[in-house]
Amino acid sequence: MLFRRTTDRQYRRRGRRGKDAFVKLWNGRTGFDHPKSIKSFLYTTTRNACLNLIRHEKVKAHFREEAQYLDDEAIDAPVLQEMIRTELMQSIYKEIAALPEKRRQVFSMVFLEGLSYEEIAEQMGISVFTVKEHKAKALAQLRLRFTDRQLVLFMLFGTSLFDALR
Repeated sequence: MLFRRTTDRQYRRRGRRGKDAFVKLWNGRTGFDHPKSIKSFLYTTTRNACLNLIRHEKVKAHFREEAQYLDDEAIDAPVLQEMIRTELMQSIYKEIAALPEKRRQVFSMVFLEGLSYEEIAEQMGISVFTVKEHKAKALAQLRLRFTDRQLVLFMLFGTSLFDALR
């Protein structure tokens, strides 16, 4: 009955369980006073060992499924990370577009184009101090909406995106 739906490997394991039952019987042979109790002992011991094996196989199958799920998640992780990064970049660009014109220009020139304060001041016809002020106010406004970590990621990835678009 327990051996019907089994692979050869499982059948050998369960056969081993029967042998183990005989070893237990031999080790405890002095505790049996009637032949029927020996038969019951062998049946119960073998059955319990087989049921334990079945439970163990289910646990192993569960862990294999979990490992497969984690592997599948690991495959999807780069795609998910790229989606999150793209959404973050879109949000930051949207917020940058909402900045007042001068702040937006200064922010773009500093962080996206990589220009120095002096170059920006010369191009825009304003002082270096004003460039620094616009930059500071733009960052303060973006920090209200985003964490510093998100902004750092933007600084890292935003410039590479801007370079790719040029």
